[in-house]
Formats: sequence, C-alpha cells, structure tokens
Amino acid sequence: MKILYSKYFPPKGFGAINLFGLIIVRKDYGRLTNAELNHELIHTRQMLEMLIVFFYLFYALEWFVRLVQYRNRMKAYYN
Repeated sequence: MKILYSKYFPPKGFGAINLFGLIIVRKDYGRLTNAELNHELIHTRQMLEMLIVFFYLFYALEWFVRLVQYRNRMKAYYN
C-alpha cells in the first residue's frame, strides 16, 4: 500500500481518500493515525473483494440513496 501526500487533494474537509488502493492524504492534515490507516486498509480489502468496479458502483449507489434520504451531501457521505 502506498501513501501519497498532496497539497490540494482530497478537497478541504477531508483528510484522506483511498483510490484503487492508493491513499492520498492532505499535507495540512498531517499523518494518519493507526485507526485511520486501518480504516483505509479495510476499504482496500473491500475493493479487492468486490473486484474494484463493483465497490465503486455500490459506494456511489449507497451515497445516492443516502442523499435522497438526508437531502444533504455531507450527511449522505458520513452515513
């Protein structure tokens, strides 16, 4: 697993994002804790188990359902 630090990505308000097993962390967020790293590793395992494409399809579908439910994109993301 590779961790990359970026000045501009992910967007403000997010500390890290896992894209296809590559973890990108905002520089101003600092280092990931062990719990955060474990969280991202779980996502990587889920991606592999769901053959990557199905993981992102399911993730987007779940977010859209929660968006309809909560009518707030950040609440949808967190739930």
